[in-house]
Amino acid sequence: MKQKFFSNRSKADLLFESLALLGLLSSVCLYIFSIDSLPEKIPTHFGFSGKPDSWGSKNNLVIPLIVSFFMYLLLTISWFFPDRFNYPVKINSANKENLRKIGQRLLLLIKAELIFIFYFSSIKLSKLVMEKRKGSVLFLY
Repeated sequence: MKQKFFSNRSKADLLFESLALLGLLSSVCLYIFSIDSLPEKIPTHFGFSGKPDSWGSKNNLVIPLIVSFFMYLLLTISWFFPDRFNYPVKINSANKENLRKIGQRLLLLIKAELIFIFYFSSIKLSKLVMEKRKGSVLFLY
């Protein structure tokens, strides 16, 4: 069954897709507008205490952006193949269409969540570096 990307989508589906695109665009803008104001050396890993224990180039901030793009692309392509999803129930003619819709909506939600996780972690790292806080725990405040 060939599907068009925006045909027969609910408002919730379009909302999740829009949020994922917004997160991706926001990640690009964050990178472009913050890269010049960051120092050359930034923390790249934090230990259990929350203190940086590894440092690297500020250009490492492009890695989460690239991963976000690949995740977005992979999950968008996967959306077109709901018959390949691993469903927890046996598929029959009575539940096939409903399972397809649920599976595709879940995929859109996961896509939006993953994009925003990478976006917010990049924001936190940028704020941490710009404010020059030492010993801050990245995800807890």
